[in-house]
Amino acid sequence: MSKMIKRYDAAAGRDYVTHGQTKTHWINVGSATSWDDGTISFQMHALPCFQGWSGKIQFFPVKEQQFSPPVSTVTHEEIPF
Repeated sequence: MSKMIKRYDAAAGRDYVTHGQTKTHWINVGSATSWDDGTISFQMHALPCFQGWSGKIQFFPVKEQQFSPPVSTVTHEEIPF
């Protein structure tokens, strides 16, 4: 069985103009995985159907999510049980 090498977010780009500059709004449409045997699998969660979509899907490396533990302001003495 192949081992996962890297994960990607899959997005379709939609260009728009703001303040005279052309920018791209990325719409998440799925995810992709590269495997050690050289293959790439792609799972589509949504089909882009906005006007002007070129049919291209861009893959971006998944960023590591950093979660911080919730901060509690309640002390153990304040809990009534």
